[in-house]
Amino acid sequence: MVTSHSQALTGLLPNQVVEYRAKSADAAGNTVTSGIQQFTTLPDTTPPVISNIQATSITANGATISWTTNEPSTTQVEYGPTTSYGSSTTLDSTLVTSHSQPLTGLTSGTTYHFRVKSADASSNLAVSGDNTFNTPIVTYTISGRITFGAAGVGGVTILVNGGATNPNTVTNSNGDYTTPGLPEGGPYLVSPSHTSWIFSPGGTQVSPLNSNVSGINFSAFPIPSGVWVSPNNGSWTAYQFYFWTQGLYNPYPYRVEMLYSTSSSTAVNQCYLNYYPGSNQIILSMNDGTGWVQPFITYLPGSSSQHGYGLAHNNQCLLDFYNAYAQYQSGTQTLVWNVPLHFFRAFGGGKQLYVRMNDGAYPWNQIGSWAVPTPATADPVLTISTPAAGATVSGVVNITGTVSDANTAISKVAVYIDGNLAGNATVNGSNYSYSWNAGSGGGAQRVIKVVAVDSDSPTNLITVLERTVTVN
Repeated sequence: MVTSHSQALTGLLPNQVVEYRAKSADAAGNTVTSGIQQFTTLPDTTPPVISNIQATSITANGATISWTTNEPSTTQVEYGPTTSYGSSTTLDSTLVTSHSQPLTGLTSGTTYHFRVKSADASSNLAVSGDNTFNTPIVTYTISGRITFGAAGVGGVTILVNGGATNPNTVTNSNGDYTTPGLPEGGPYLVSPSHTSWIFSPGGTQVSPLNSNVSGINFSAFPIPSGVWVSPNNGSWTAYQFYFWTQGLYNPYPYRVEMLYSTSSSTAVNQCYLNYYPGSNQIILSMNDGTGWVQPFITYLPGSSSQHGYGLAHNNQCLLDFYNAYAQYQSGTQTLVWNVPLHFFRAFGGGKQLYVRMNDGAYPWNQIGSWAVPTPATADPVLTISTPAAGATVSGVVNITGTVSDANTAISKVAVYIDGNLAGNATVNGSNYSYSWNAGSGGGAQRVIKVVAVDSDSPTNLITVLERTVTVN
């Protein structure tokens, strides 16, 4: 028997209110019981201890993260391609000591950073340090065929992302190809390349690549070739060319682009034309290449025995379609293009002709090695005396003015109404005149253009003036 008493209480919870009373008995068996007392246990401020962190069941797109804690705790994982993580699993609030959570939707061939988080019943949170694992690289192939008509085209290089994704592959003699294994994901731009062919489409994007893909096919067409005819000995001395292409264009290309410039990548200071054989439409670029000159030419004869109409020019070149034609010869699948071009003197020097088919996906091909010359002499000097700018006219209108050239004779002065050739003016010394029957127009505006052409060599020099009048 003692006079000082002490007993330990175990199994209590943190921050718990505990009521108690004490009992003692002496040697004679007399007992005494105290009144009810109470105390509150201290709060739990110690986070769980995390151990045995593992990344298992790692696949190209998933993994399982597991760990243990020394006390029952919640379960959550933060993960991502960097130590900033960025993704997290759904918090599992069940209090356990053995933890496991799956990660899904991962990318193959990637290093992932992760850390685990567990909180006990008192919300004491433990966060592990950074851990990593690598998903394996999964690869797939892209395959297809390149044909010219029904025949396969061999020896064509298949570029993936412009050649940035290696290795590339080459079609076999049947035109078939299969890329080497490409890592899952993408996007991948598959495009054929060859010095003698152009292709439709120019490229095909595959995204995402999560299985082997087949049927990425392309049609091949020979790159157009051509020859210059320079100059033409007709009434308009101008530089022309013929070009042709042997190919199945059903029956002709959707579009032919022609560029007179210092290089195929120059976007300004150029004479740039688009020809649409199906609609027989030709459009000429603005000086800076950002738009198109009005009016559009919507008729081009199919043979040299016919005459077209229309006039279009920017500050680089002038196109008059009176002596122009474009002829598609279906038997030989040959496109013959013959358009007289007049280059303004400031445009000359080093400009070459480039041609490509259909659209910008196809490469430019330089036709010949002829360059637009830079004449040393001055342009014709041209004025319009009548009618005055903004004048109101009707009936027969006399279009008059002066024309001269310091170095060579004037070859002709042509008059155009609304872009169409009306005829050639009569030139008498330094004066010219042309009678135009304007009729009555009910207030319609008409555009008069006068074009002076000299006899300079190696190419004519021209000057163009314009007047707008109102016809009543």
